[in-house]
Amino acid sequence: MQIEIIKDNNQYNEQIKHVVTSAFKQDNEAILVEKIKEESDYYVSYLAIDKEKDMVVGHVMISPMILNGVSNVLCLAPVSVLSEYENHGIGSQLIKQAISEASKNENYDIITVLGSDHYYNRFGFEGYDTNKFVLPFEVEPRFFQIMELKDDCLKSLTGTFDYPHYFGN
Repeated sequence: MQIEIIKDNNQYNEQIKHVVTSAFKQDNEAILVEKIKEESDYYVSYLAIDKEKDMVVGHVMISPMILNGVSNVLCLAPVSVLSEYENHGIGSQLIKQAISEASKNENYDIITVLGSDHYYNRFGFEGYDTNKFVLPFEVEPRFFQIMELKDDCLKSLTGTFDYPHYFGN
């Protein structure tokens, strides 16, 4: 299996839709990807391509989230890999590449993710501080996680998180 991680150039939109829908067993996340591409001023999107089959087998997206009414933080979502390609490190490669690119944008201090603490902590995510942050929904702190893009920025950040309208709040 030869997998290549490439930046999304909108050439593979239909294949991305298939991968995301297959991974989540519904089309809500695929619709979210399309809305982010259409409506967000900034996003990071990477694909995993099976070079032998010339097809998309994985996708990751990072886009702005809202803290205290301002889009000054990022959200890692969704991450998708076709089931037959899982457990080969493809999701990890996608996430690392997307985080690497997002960290170059000086407008954002942190990235958040809603997901397994056992999976995402390997990338540097940690549970949020319930004394400093409020979420728009109930969730165990270990599942809503934060990673600093700028050293020690969490010391001064506090407030209420929200998602842009296209997340379908």
